[in-house]
Amino acid sequence: MQTEKELNIMDPVKSCSRRLFAVLFTGTLLLFCAVAAAGYLGLNMASESLLVTLANADPSLSETQDIAGQIAMFNDFFVTIAVPVAAGIFSIFFILSWAIARGLTASVIKSIQKPVRKKQPSEKATSPEVRKEKENQDKRLFVHLMTVLQREGRLMDFFSEDLTVYEDAQIGAAVRNIQENCKKVVDKYLAPQAVVSEAEGEQITIYKGFDPNTVRLTGNVTGDPPFAGVVRHRGWKAEKVDLPTLSGAQDPGVIAPAEVEIL
Repeated sequence: MQTEKELNIMDPVKSCSRRLFAVLFTGTLLLFCAVAAAGYLGLNMASESLLVTLANADPSLSETQDIAGQIAMFNDFFVTIAVPVAAGIFSIFFILSWAIARGLTASVIKSIQKPVRKKQPSEKATSPEVRKEKENQDKRLFVHLMTVLQREGRLMDFFSEDLTVYEDAQIGAAVRNIQENCKKVVDKYLAPQAVVSEAEGEQITIYKGFDPNTVRLTGNVTGDPPFAGVVRHRGWKAEKVDLPTLSGAQDPGVIAPAEVEIL
């Protein structure tokens, strides 16, 4: 049985073979008809011209009658023998041309679809130690932003704090300082920008071809774009993702180490 790879190669080969067959068959048939018609018309014109010349000389002579009979026999020979032979020659030419063209086409398609061998991963790249190091690196990158937000803005401390024991004024003063420091970190690493330029509450038109990953439609969404709506949230997108290079030696689960002052 043919493999999936062989079937994928054979499909375009068969398609091109059919087209080549149709083109070559049509071209060969038209060429044969043109040659046969030219020969037949040329022979008739020459025969008629010769018969007229003989008739003007002396149609009663036996030599004239013999020549006229030979011309008639030659015309019959052309129709009954020469035309079928020419058809056979053109058929052989067509079959050979199609076979050669089909072989060349198959060779070209196979060379185009020849799969590129993938490099085999080295033993070092697939070793358990390397895989473990890669997993730790990915985990550390995932929590790195929280690490920096904690270091610069004490964000984890704020999340873990019980705010019910504080007055609103005290909370507001603490939040202002945390927000300023965390904003610096986010701007440095992500440079966030709004997805749409319109402010919240303003009218906006969503045209056909919009990216649903960038703009999420809510409410009465029926029919096809364009849609007229109101901005409820401007969205956020990162203008850059500035990830540092981290070593895999540190525990990837540690967001911030404990601080101990030695007395």
